[in-house]
Amino acid sequence: MSIRFIRAALDGVAHVGRIDDDTVAFFEHDDPLAAIRGEGTVVSTVPLNGLELLAPLEEAIGPIAWTPLADGVRQTIDVLRAAPG
Repeated sequence: MSIRFIRAALDGVAHVGRIDDDTVAFFEHDDPLAAIRGEGTVVSTVPLNGLELLAPLEEAIGPIAWTPLADGVRQTIDVLRAAPG
């Protein structure tokens, strides 16, 4: 069983919702990671059909540059070595 989450506007305010069949159970917050952890109180349950979905994070802030772990560690070490003191 997979659990699916969406971000949508509920009364004009961004919320995270858990999709349950044809309905969405909205939490009181807009924190997808907290929702995945099961944190939060469901404040409303509405039909999935007709919701105003919010843009994915990448559309809101631009492309996310993923760095492989080894490269990120190497870059961090280089920055720390170059720091004064």
